[in-house]
Amino acid sequence: MITIQSDNPAIEKEIRFLEKTITENGGKLDPRLVIHCENGSLSVMRDGLQMPGTPLMALPGEILLPAETMQLSVKGNAIEMAPDKDVLTPVQYELAASMLSLYNLTDKIAIHEKTCPWVSFRAAPDALDAILKSRTVNENQEKMFSYTKQEDSAPTRESFLCDTYIKTRVIGRKEIDRETDTKTLTMRIMPIVDFINHNYNAGHFNFSAGFQKDQPEREFLMIANSQPILESRECFAFYNQMDAIDAYLHYGFPDARAPIVRSVPMEIAIPKTGKLIVNSIMSPWKKGKLAKHVMGIQVFIPQTLRNEDGVLEVSHLIIPGTNAPQGLRRVLRLVISNMTPHALSQDEIWDATLAAEEQVINTNLSFYESLVAKADAALASVSEPAARACWEQTRSLATLQLTKLYKYVFYKEYYEREDVQTLHDADPASAAA
Repeated sequence: MITIQSDNPAIEKEIRFLEKTITENGGKLDPRLVIHCENGSLSVMRDGLQMPGTPLMALPGEILLPAETMQLSVKGNAIEMAPDKDVLTPVQYELAASMLSLYNLTDKIAIHEKTCPWVSFRAAPDALDAILKSRTVNENQEKMFSYTKQEDSAPTRESFLCDTYIKTRVIGRKEIDRETDTKTLTMRIMPIVDFINHNYNAGHFNFSAGFQKDQPEREFLMIANSQPILESRECFAFYNQMDAIDAYLHYGFPDARAPIVRSVPMEIAIPKTGKLIVNSIMSPWKKGKLAKHVMGIQVFIPQTLRNEDGVLEVSHLIIPGTNAPQGLRRVLRLVISNMTPHALSQDEIWDATLAAEEQVINTNLSFYESLVAKADAALASVSEPAARACWEQTRSLATLQLTKLYKYVFYKEYYEREDVQTLHDADPASAAA
């Protein structure tokens, strides 16, 4: 039995019900798990020594909750559901009712309304617009920004809060239609797993089969015991590759511990070749087989969006910190060499790589220094408290990004040169895809 530390008996009762239902349906929760709740804030800890190979949590895939078919809605500050008949199994319905009860007991919608930047920046939408220029804004973000700007086409408060809150609580699960052999991605709420906070250096969520010996084909959501903060017993999970601004826009907190900066959008001219278009989009890590000598930068390799007529367009570039000091340079070299298998010599590829690296860093420095200056100018003229808070947050985010960028080191020495031909042989179509 797990330990529950709660200042609210009703919350403890719901968590105990979740524990019972999960374990009765084949799930596993580490008995040394400690769920802590204070003033509505939930977190997960674990006592005792590490036990490699033993999961912190293992939830059968079929008991995760299909958020898209639960007919979720917000009324006031409460979240409700009205699923069609037979959309949820009896077990899923009980788990869903308990999870929504916990959301309401812990005032999640009210807290979300206070911390969500797309809501709080209604007092100064031009400040959020300035932050968003550091990203490639997608259609969904445009829709959210319409709410910030209070446009006529914007969704209602209740619809907006329900949609944006639930998106912070789900994981994508691929499901296979056995008859057509097609895959679909569904968004699932994760009972109890939901309480685990994000840390960039924590372990990943993982769907896998084979956990249950008598049903080896049964898929489980596996959570490893990951406690990356030395002075803390709190368990964390890696949500996504996010820098401070990504975390703020998606989850309402600027992650100061993230050791990366996602580059702002830009175009980089490549001699004799064309141009590299850099977006600023959160995208999945590169998967698949790569040459051995680039495996160390796999987490930084962007997705290829377009590669034609002298134009290579990528999803993003990551500027890593001291944990991977040459990561950006190596990715740029990989991308540029993939663009120019015959147009440039190895020395010319190196020159183009170093020039691109310098442009990426200087462009980001210039952007965030200008953002600080813009925030300072606004703070000098704005007196309304809510609007000032928006500009102060903007300045804080820009300063945090600059603090990390200022630590970037341009190494003068060339590390051991990689064979360009090997890179092409490893993945001729899209080594940077």
